[in-house]
Amino acid sequence: MTRHGRMPQPVLYIHTMNEKKTQQKGVMEHKTATISRDSARNFDCCCLTLQPCTDPVVTPEGYLYEREAILTNLLKQKRKIAKLEKAFAKQNKRKENQNLLNFSAAEKFLSEQSSSSAIQVTKSKQKDDHSRKLNNFWVNSLQGHAKKEDLKKPDTKTYCPIFG
Repeated sequence: MTRHGRMPQPVLYIHTMNEKKTQQKGVMEHKTATISRDSARNFDCCCLTLQPCTDPVVTPEGYLYEREAILTNLLKQKRKIAKLEKAFAKQNKRKENQNLLNFSAAEKFLSEQSSSSAIQVTKSKQKDDHSRKLNNFWVNSLQGHAKKEDLKKPDTKTYCPIFG
C-alpha cells in the first residue's frame, strides 16, 4: 500500500450531471425567482441617466426622464436627421447635374457628328472601355471600385429612446 493510501481521506460526494440537473429543476419549480435591487431601477430614476430626477418628465407611455437628458437626446436626434437630409439633398442635386451633363453631351455629340461616324466612334470606345474595366489588385488604375449606394429619404420624426 502506498503512503497516501494509509492516510484517512475526507469523505466527498461528487454529484453526477443528471443529479445536478434534477436538483436544479426541483429548486426552480418550488422557488420563485427574485430580482436583486441592482437589476431594477428606482421608481424616481431617469430611464437614460439612471439617476434620481430633479426635474422629471413623463411620457404618455409612462417612462420617466430627466428634462435635461431627454432634451439632449431629442436634439441629438434632430441633428442626425438634419445631417441625413443634407446628404440626401446633395445626392439628388448631384444626380440632376449628372443627368443634365449627360443630356447636353449627347445633344452636342449628335449635332456635330453624322450618324455613320458616330456608330464607328462608339464601337471603338466600347473596346477601350472593356480593356480598362479589368479588375487588377496590383494596378490602381485597373481596380474595380465599389458603387456608392443611393441614400433613402430620411425619416424626420424623433422617437422615444426606450421603445423607439
